[in-house]
Amino acid sequence: MTIGEKIKYLRLGKGMTQAELGTLISKKKSTISMYEKDKRPVDVSTIKKLSTIFHVTPDYFLAESGVDDKAQRIISHITKHGDKLAERDLDIIINILETGIKEMEDE
Repeated sequence: MTIGEKIKYLRLGKGMTQAELGTLISKKKSTISMYEKDKRPVDVSTIKKLSTIFHVTPDYFLAESGVDDKAQRIISHITKHGDKLAERDLDIIINILETGIKEMEDE
């Protein structure tokens, strides 16, 4: 995914309009549209603001698609919906992630 695609993906995931996101980061709707179409570069300070809003690291926007992208989507989803999950379910998710990480480290 490109930076623009990631912004759009996260924005839609939160049910936000381009205008709403623009208000949060002090940018015009047209600027958000240009970001999402990769027609305008996103400056570092904007990436930091987006990271805070969407609960991802700045690296999420800069990293190539792949494992990091999937991991960030999982983190974003858990952050967004974690309060709706039962403690037992969160423990299961954490256990699965820890097991996967341990298996990767052992390879």
